[in-house]
Amino acid sequence: SGSGSGTDNGRGTDWKPEYDRTNLQGTLHVLRAAQESGARQVIFASSIAAMEPAPCGETLTEHTPTSEYIPYAKSKSMGEKMVRDASSRLPGVVLRIGGAFSDWCELPPLCSLIQLWAGRSPFRRLLVGTGTTGMPYIHRDDVVRIVRSCLNAHEALGPYEVFLAAQQGGVLHKDLFDAIRHADSGSAAPAPISVSPRAATLGLWLRHAIGSLTGCVPFERRWMLEYADRPWLVDTTYTHDKLGWRCAEGMGILDRLPTILEHFRQDRRTWEDRNRIRNQGRYGYYG
Repeated sequence: SGSGSGTDNGRGTDWKPEYDRTNLQGTLHVLRAAQESGARQVIFASSIAAMEPAPCGETLTEHTPTSEYIPYAKSKSMGEKMVRDASSRLPGVVLRIGGAFSDWCELPPLCSLIQLWAGRSPFRRLLVGTGTTGMPYIHRDDVVRIVRSCLNAHEALGPYEVFLAAQQGGVLHKDLFDAIRHADSGSAAPAPISVSPRAATLGLWLRHAIGSLTGCVPFERRWMLEYADRPWLVDTTYTHDKLGWRCAEGMGILDRLPTILEHFRQDRRTWEDRNRIRNQGRYGYYG
């Protein structure tokens, strides 16, 4: 759902050149070209991460305002505003996309968890916080389906619409831990060992120190620990009602994990190559 990879200063407070190049300048060029060509609709790929997690007991909806809590979110918020400002001349749809994954994973935070919990590390039972960190996911095939639904429903949509491209609710880390360990071993997962965010901060600092020497810097950043046990949970009712769309049965992340883990075990080189390319922000399409 746009630019968001690479290293940062540990706080998520740096503005990366690709945010401006892709999310801002790229959006501006597409809007101009669409208007000049007489396009009937433009679809902007935003992100669930453009919104901060809702307070405990609440959910994010299509009407939740974006936030500028990190530069990535700010760039998406600015992109959404550009689409909204142009909507009087060119109808626009904003898709706030969840964690988009494939049957080979290709989603950096999920890749990191699989490598930890399905690997052979002595830390493979560690779980930060109470396990209620989480987010909504969406399979790439369902991303294609919701884009088609937006195109098919064009005449029935307003000049500016915001939809949530994700499964209803979200998936918590404690559920992912159980599913990954079970898919990996074929048996019930052992109880995870809870680690406080403070202790995890020290461990992450050590991992980054080692990674700076080995060239294998972990995906996680220290600022992410501030969102431990603060899940992104969504209510996609408006999207479902307006588009008649929902994630296809059997395509949820928990449904697909056995296939993802099979690829992880049986074709590790391809799995790692595809995830390394994605984690480095070198996007590609595989049939």
